[in-house]
Amino acid sequence: FLIVKRDVFGNVVSPKYDDDGDDPESGGAIAADDDLAVSIIGPDGEAMPCRVAPDYDQYAVSWAPSLAGRYSIAVKVDRDHILNSPFRVVVSPGPTCVPMCEVSGKIVESGRWHAGAVAKIKIRAMDQFGNQRVRGGDAWAVKFERLEEDYRGVLAPNGEAFGVEKFEVKDNHDGSYTVAFTPYESGHCAVAIVSMNADSAGQHVRGSPVQFGIKFG
Repeated sequence: FLIVKRDVFGNVVSPKYDDDGDDPESGGAIAADDDLAVSIIGPDGEAMPCRVAPDYDQYAVSWAPSLAGRYSIAVKVDRDHILNSPFRVVVSPGPTCVPMCEVSGKIVESGRWHAGAVAKIKIRAMDQFGNQRVRGGDAWAVKFERLEEDYRGVLAPNGEAFGVEKFEVKDNHDGSYTVAFTPYESGHCAVAIVSMNADSAGQHVRGSPVQFGIKFG
């Protein structure tokens, strides 16, 4: 963002350049005795770095927030807040980053389920920094497979779908999605959850495929 400093008569007061950056096009810094100061406090209460650079007759402030939430930006001249400072800024989560998305649910945590019981897996959409998305709209594909133990005792897919009924993927419109299904055949199974978004099609969410055992009763 940009800051323009003015005197009591409304005249623009140009930034003071340091000795190594007296040309606005050189990318120099403001002088140490310039009386403008900017500080930014993040949602976690920690101060975050920002750069204040002269840009002809104004100041250019740059910062790179990675944590979603409310920020407080204080702008002071000669140690006094300017009008309306500190400013409140809300940073929203970025676009969905599929490899950062998470899955949870009893079937994920226990690794087992009962045939005939409705199983649910929750998908939490995250951005690249691990902030949970607060809106829906992502598209997901879910693939079910039966797994068999080969002679080495390793679970390996045999390409057969196991019996599932009442399968659905629900968009909760808050950055989360619920995968619900009712398995009715016993055995070792897996659920792969992949993106169908245009920019990330085929990518698995973290923890996919989810493996679990199905028992009768």
